Amino acid sequence: DLAACAREACAALAPAAEALRLEPAPHPLGIRADPAQVRQVVHNLVTNSLEAGAPDVTVRCARNEVEPGSSDAGFHLAPPPGRYAVLVVSDTGPGMPPEVSDRMFDPFFSTKFTGRGLGLAVVLGVARAHNGGIRVSTLPGRGTSVWVYWPALAG
Repeated sequence: DLAACAREACAALAPAAEALRLEPAPHPLGIRADPAQVRQVVHNLVTNSLEAGAPDVTVRCARNEVEPGSSDAGFHLAPPPGRYAVLVVSDTGPGMPPEVSDRMFDPFFSTKFTGRGLGLAVVLGVARAHNGGIRVSTLPGRGTSVWVYWPALAG
């Protein structure tokens, strides 16, 4: 259950992240994935937002469908057509200019201090390994939202 994994990851982060808010899913969202990897994706996205100075971070899960012939626009990793459980991490932080958002999933790319830059590369690797997708929306001064698409189980 994607929502349960997100809830567990947020509970582990809560003591250090007063600005973190979880919007619970109204129903279970079944996916086939290692729960530890799902929690790692949540942890990496939330930590990235907080380290970027976001005053508020929201985590939510939802269902979504990618239709055949859908545009790949806006996707860093376009998912194949199908039904998805989607993890969304949104923040009200500084956002990113295009030259940063274009490289945000590159290994060792970081706008922070040396020795960082693997967290979002791990997110991309996990999404790719699960035949999922990633979409990002960001504007300088307006915050960032990252959607991670996980193929949904039938039913």
